[in-house]
Amino acid sequence: MEEAEFFENVVIGRDYTADLTDECLASIFHFLGTGDRKRYSLVCRRWLSVDAQSHHRLSLNARADLLSSIPSIFARFDSVTKLALRCDRKSTSIDDDALVLISIRCRSLTSVKLRGCREFTDLGMAAFAQNCKGLKKLSCGSC
Repeated sequence: MEEAEFFENVVIGRDYTADLTDECLASIFHFLGTGDRKRYSLVCRRWLSVDAQSHHRLSLNARADLLSSIPSIFARFDSVTKLALRCDRKSTSIDDDALVLISIRCRSLTSVKLRGCREFTDLGMAAFAQNCKGLKKLSCGSC
């Protein structure tokens, strides 16, 4: 059975994955590309949940308007351990408030990469470090 036919059958009611454990389904999702993984996670609530729980890496555009979305993003992706935050030179980046909120919502971070986040201060970074006790790697560029 081809991939497209398989997912078409799931959409029309024949769920061939019902007997799979969540761990097995997460393993299958691991082999999908980013675009496919996004599309397939929308097939049903179970797939959305399994995808979110098995998502350990996340890359976000760190523009200032991200602040309002942080609670919902990290409510869904609560297993993230590696986070990349990038902002281009022409945009205003997230600030200390957003960084602290991320550190509160995502305490299991082990690796953080910051690029172009120019609105952080020493106080924000100190609060971030206080909340992320398991952080092993911090990379900053153009911040």
